[in-house]
Amino acid sequence: MATHLELLFVSTQDAAADVERLRAVLTPRPEGLTRISFACPTPTLDRRLVEAVPQQSLPWEALHGTSAVQAVNRALLLGREDVLLLAHPLVALGGAVVELRAVLAENDRACALVPTPDYSGFDESERARWLEESRLPRAVCLPTPDLSVVLLSRAVLDMVGTLDETLGSLEEALSDWCLRAQRLGFITLRASRALFRPNGPLPSDLPDMSRLDARHPYFRGQREVSLADMRTGLAARTVASARGDLSVCLDIRYLPEDAINGTSVYAIELCRAMTQHTSARLSLYVGTEKQRKSLEPLGLPIYVNSGLPDHVQLLHRPAQVFSLPHLQMLLHAQVPYILSYQDLISYRAGSVWPGGEDQARYQLASYVAVRGAQGLIAISDHNRREVIREFHVPEEHVHTVHHGVDMAAFARQPTDDSAGVLQPLGLPRRFFLFIGSDYAHKNVKLLLAAYVNFRARWKGHGEMPGLVLVGHPSGTQDGVFPFLRQQPLPGVHFVGGVSHPVLRALYHQAIAYMYLSAYEGFGLPLLEAMAAETPILCSRFSSIPEVAGDAVLYADTMSDLAIAGQMIQLAEEPSLGRTLAAKGKARVAQFTWKQTALKTYEAYREVLRRPSLMSLTDRRFLKEFLSRPLLP
Repeated sequence: MATHLELLFVSTQDAAADVERLRAVLTPRPEGLTRISFACPTPTLDRRLVEAVPQQSLPWEALHGTSAVQAVNRALLLGREDVLLLAHPLVALGGAVVELRAVLAENDRACALVPTPDYSGFDESERARWLEESRLPRAVCLPTPDLSVVLLSRAVLDMVGTLDETLGSLEEALSDWCLRAQRLGFITLRASRALFRPNGPLPSDLPDMSRLDARHPYFRGQREVSLADMRTGLAARTVASARGDLSVCLDIRYLPEDAINGTSVYAIELCRAMTQHTSARLSLYVGTEKQRKSLEPLGLPIYVNSGLPDHVQLLHRPAQVFSLPHLQMLLHAQVPYILSYQDLISYRAGSVWPGGEDQARYQLASYVAVRGAQGLIAISDHNRREVIREFHVPEEHVHTVHHGVDMAAFARQPTDDSAGVLQPLGLPRRFFLFIGSDYAHKNVKLLLAAYVNFRARWKGHGEMPGLVLVGHPSGTQDGVFPFLRQQPLPGVHFVGGVSHPVLRALYHQAIAYMYLSAYEGFGLPLLEAMAAETPILCSRFSSIPEVAGDAVLYADTMSDLAIAGQMIQLAEEPSLGRTLAAKGKARVAQFTWKQTALKTYEAYREVLRRPSLMSLTDRRFLKEFLSRPLLP
């Protein structure tokens, strides 16, 4: 760190505010401060400023000029050390000056250091603790200072010279000086942890960009890149979020317009719980008017394929990215984004896609989306481990947040008439239930084979139990739902999509819920079945044991014969079903949307406080690589 420092204080017409700014910098007196120069817009210096200078043999001098730039130049010519220029109504907080000097000392190509304006009103001791624990980049590049509160390197001052007095304002002259220094390979930095708070309205007059662009032809493009770089305002957003002032926009353009699936339930229930249980200010970003209308009952601000409002501090995409336009929006947003990566089925299973090129494009989109995200949410520990291994991201970058379930929406009530609700469907009185799509990993073919064996071996009394399938066709070559419509199997009832009252009645009437999936990121229907006190027969793969625990009957082996035997056991032994239902009811109490919302909110704050260093480095260049040719 440089040994000595000079303070160049530009006074204003508000002497009382000037005194506060001066005392904030001098208390405690910065180590190595050798002198104070007052650049005065009037011929005389207000005596209150002189009285604010500590009586510690600290020399001071008042310098007047025909303009603020001329007065500053006189002080720069007389100085010998690094110069801390204070020309805006900002008050230094805590160790702001120490941090500015430390960053300057570790960056030998820095010509100017700018602090971060703090509008949060956060308690100073709490702010210091928050920043100490954060993982903010210590400094980020700016084209030029955006405030006339700046630490200038004496070595570069001696090389570049003083400010241009022909320019109209101090801000313009300072920007021009930094651009001149850039020609020699120097940079302007913003110190993320050096905070100054406003103690008055900031000047609204900006440098004359047209004049600066004419002098420095590269400046316009450099300015545009900087304005689009979310790192520029990251520190200010981080400090603001520390008090809970957190505005989050959920990008849910991917939601189907006419169907409900697990991803839809997650997004909608998360919105409701976040609104009810956290202080986050939520808004939604959708792709169509039809989506907007369907989501209006949530009572949240909704934006349809438009720019994000300025108050948004963080984007959350509660699902993977399947299209390039969706990915580009995330990368080009001027705020950090967090991504819920729910499973790797589409990433790994070629059968999900029409061809290999489609899968390859999705894999590329996934890789870029993950590398550009400031944080990832995994919906199970199993999901988290897979994402870390597949994309080689740091462990602290990925947060596990389990799904929840609305217990009241599925719980049994004395007034329920499930049989009456289901009567129009013409279903058997007793049946096994499956809810989901017919993707290959859902193992619907295995379930059908097991049910055929179940029917062949059934020796019970009364009506033969049926098999009810609920869901929408996946459209893949392995999908079986369309064939069931054309050639129904005995006892199998494919009913497609159903309303919530019908879904609830199906759970209540089922002998057991069948969940033989070979892969799940979480398994939301498990929670729904437990909440409905429906016994479950399921596989042991991926995240399923993590969610189901000991509250289910696991398939002994994944053979149709063995599964048929367990189906017979469930149909013939009501006591087994009651035991499983009781265990499920106790276990599902651990999974609430309130807990999901609270943990998601903490993930939001953690992403701003400790953003992914990998993504801070990669995101800008990934965006540029995807949006323009690499070479002319």
